Amino acid sequence: MALKFFTETEWKKYRNWKIQVAAEIAGVDLEVADPASADLKKYSPSGKSVLVTPHGPVFENTAILRYLARVHPDAGLYGNSIYQAALVDQWVDFGALELEPVRHIWLLPTKGHIKFDGRAYAEAKKELIDALKLLNEHLLHHTFLVGHQLTIADIAIVAALVEPYTDLFDPSTRKGFENVTRWFNTVVNQKAFQNVVPKVELAKQEKRATGGKGGDQKGQEQQQKGQQQQQQQQQQKGQQQQKGQQQQKGQQQQKPKQEQKKEKDEAPDDLGDLGEEPKPKVKNPLDTLPASSMNLDAVKKLLFSQRPWNPDFFKEFWPNFDAQGFSIYFSNYNYNSENRVYFMTCNLIGGFIQRSEDIRKYALGVLILAGNNDDNPPFEVSGVWVFRGTEVPQGMKDNPDSEYYTFTKLDPSSKDDRAKVESWFFADEVQTPSGKLQVLERKWFK
Repeated sequence: MALKFFTETEWKKYRNWKIQVAAEIAGVDLEVADPASADLKKYSPSGKSVLVTPHGPVFENTAILRYLARVHPDAGLYGNSIYQAALVDQWVDFGALELEPVRHIWLLPTKGHIKFDGRAYAEAKKELIDALKLLNEHLLHHTFLVGHQLTIADIAIVAALVEPYTDLFDPSTRKGFENVTRWFNTVVNQKAFQNVVPKVELAKQEKRATGGKGGDQKGQEQQQKGQQQQQQQQQQKGQQQQKGQQQQKGQQQQKPKQEQKKEKDEAPDDLGDLGEEPKPKVKNPLDTLPASSMNLDAVKKLLFSQRPWNPDFFKEFWPNFDAQGFSIYFSNYNYNSENRVYFMTCNLIGGFIQRSEDIRKYALGVLILAGNNDDNPPFEVSGVWVFRGTEVPQGMKDNPDSEYYTFTKLDPSSKDDRAKVESWFFADEVQTPSGKLQVLERKWFK
């Protein structure tokens, strides 16, 4: 049975998108109703969006969003644990309280829905970018906001950012939060989003306030004035800093040479601002291991001495492998049954490799995406790693994505394990617990 959904007005359409995308993923049919209908007031005292359920009406878009996520919990829209559900609520509230209000102040004058105010514009732009920087830091180590799959947290915030990305965030603005843009593109390119939201094309330049309620030529002038005020404040700050440095330099030059020499002699050598000795740089335990007869950099060069790789690599690798100084591990993704979207699974691999940067000096690895074909999920992600040392290095364990993988040590003297390593490195097909699968993607960590 379809549930009747009274949508928001046109300028709040991003709130409708949240509900419609979540409903599509949760498998809930919606009957979209006209918000101008006389029935709206009967269901929604506030006159805002409302979902008419078999148990009664639910109004306010975030409440509807949470209801839809709970209708079919197996869709994972509310995470997979009580803690993850709390994190989902955290990010949904962050979007509603931190992003959306300042989004409106920056965006709506360009649509002619509210009057432009230069000071409010400058403050809103700064606050929105500050919020995006927080998001950007979180997404440096996460593919999605919570867990390893899409939730209503991603849906809510991305829906609110669609118009800013298409109208406000020009290339220079986006340059400050590349992780957010990567995540945004991942989410909007899902089928559920594409079925609801118009095609997203990132802004080439920032849209200016024109027309509407006080947003005519005067609005443009105010907007330019707001931007000029920001620039002037930054210039003044820079000038003050430069002036302070010049004054300090002048005072230093005016001091008698003997006094300057005394200060230099009394100054602590290589000490911090508080006179404390700097903390010694922590040495990686792998650097303290006994010297190995095998050089990992030389192994990497041997592997890629031909394009796309050296087919005779293992003829030289196995005889020279140092089992005392190196180890080989098989890594298997723990949630392969949930890899149902091809490009998202590719992003999963890319993100894992990107977040393994700390062990690049100590590891060589290959990750594959395997399946029957790219239209037939689920897809399986697994890999083979050559590590310095005899255990999975701490740098790999520090990768937040590693908790989603099981690492199994392989025996380099075993004929079967050697065959497995060679298959994951070069073969077009691999033998998995699910059967023989095609290698659809292969990404190297080198």
